[in-house]
Amino acid sequence: MNSLDTVIDRKNTYSIKWDGIGLDYKNLDLTPMSIADMDFKVPQEVIDAVVAQAKVGIYGYAMPAESYTSVITDWLKERNDWQLQEENVGFVIRVVDAISMAIRSMSEEGDAIIVFTPLYGFFESAIVGARRKLVANRINYTERGYEVDFDEFERQIEAEHVRMFVLCNPHNPTGRVWTREELTRMVEICKAHDVTIISDDIHSDLIMPGYHYTPIAKIAKEMDFDKVITMKSASKTFNVAGLQLGYYISENPDIMKHMQDEKDYTTYPDLPNNFVIAAISAAYKHGVPWLENVLQYIEGNYQMEKKLIEEKFPKAHLAQLEGTYLTWLDVSYLGIDEKTLMDRLDKCGIGAETTSSFGIKEGLFIRMNIACPKATMQKGLDALEKALSM
Repeated sequence: MNSLDTVIDRKNTYSIKWDGIGLDYKNLDLTPMSIADMDFKVPQEVIDAVVAQAKVGIYGYAMPAESYTSVITDWLKERNDWQLQEENVGFVIRVVDAISMAIRSMSEEGDAIIVFTPLYGFFESAIVGARRKLVANRINYTERGYEVDFDEFERQIEAEHVRMFVLCNPHNPTGRVWTREELTRMVEICKAHDVTIISDDIHSDLIMPGYHYTPIAKIAKEMDFDKVITMKSASKTFNVAGLQLGYYISENPDIMKHMQDEKDYTTYPDLPNNFVIAAISAAYKHGVPWLENVLQYIEGNYQMEKKLIEEKFPKAHLAQLEGTYLTWLDVSYLGIDEKTLMDRLDKCGIGAETTSSFGIKEGLFIRMNIACPKATMQKGLDALEKALSM
């Protein structure tokens, strides 16, 4: 038995995902598969590190230690063949905070910012909330999977005088891991039009077998373009989102200064809690076997969903999962509106996010979090089958 098969009761543990069901759904007994955290216990080394820190008995203000920065640079070198200096890394409580800071500090009100849609919903709120103009470039499904229309991408950048590009790699919600060739074309266009790149790579350690993640910043450096900032975290990788500490990376000193200046205007956006440094250090040093097990397990869950869709709902389309633990299912063939779909999912016992959460209005889509024990996965799929059969 795989240790990840163990179903852990997360109710009454202050979990938004499980204790917050009533905030979004009528059916309080449904299986939540929307919020992007895993239902797997973290590596034992991480638990031991948190417990040891708790035993100190004093939980005052904390700070990232120099040794923590080196743990991160070592991880990036080992996992991504990405050689960085410690001064290339900055800290922030959450990746979403870093994205907002980058938008505010490196663009002006009214500036146009381009992003691929469907998109991670926070991108829209961060751009619009900062009084910037969101330019949507729709990626669409082809026989080769979801692809970018680069001619349209460049046309929009020129026509809208775009100043910034927010990338998600791997892409949330479609699960695409952008190829080196695709990333190179993105850099070529952005360099030609002097467009700063913000790359949200929070899921970049969660790559399915047969696929390879490359940081766009590495490619940009090869092409002598340094207007790039990358956002990363261990939160998705090791299921420690509740501990909250992300980091950003840039080899451009001006960008790093812009970020620091923005932090100076806010209230300790990089002040961690007492447990996160010890926990993430332990994860990065000792968590690889656990992570490899998780990736294989998620691939197995994906195959379960794929089998259901192919056998029972051939008119639906499940995107190939290349990265993340979030599946993207097109059920436009149902011919119903989004509210009806949401009501069906709720009634049948599954919590999932749907079309409008991802900045699109056309079509009908379901995003599911499949980082859960097989028993939970099967329960969710049974509910999905009922909802699609109504």
